Amino acid sequence: MKPLALNVHTSFQNRDGEPLDIYELSSLDEKRNQIHMRFSRINEPLSFKADVTISLLRTLAIKVTDFKAAPSFVVRTYVDHRILEFISVRKKAIDRLRVPRSKPTT
Repeated sequence: MKPLALNVHTSFQNRDGEPLDIYELSSLDEKRNQIHMRFSRINEPLSFKADVTISLLRTLAIKVTDFKAAPSFVVRTYVDHRILEFISVRKKAIDRLRVPRSKPTT
């Protein structure tokens, strides 16, 4: 599946040439079994929301504090989902999470 290019200028790519974008976590709310997050693109007025279940995070051995401690997130955007990658300070490793795609907001 090919990624969906969000803009013409891409300065950050992976080894396969897929465009990567850098985001920061701008908000995180826990409600029942859901985590609601908003990510903002660094130096640009773009953001997106991502919702994940706590049970999914447990399965992936990711804690809410891992999101809060991460300085930034590398995001690959596809037609129906996004791949979030970030450095887990706790695990000293890169964590990867697939989230359903919602449309970017400004």
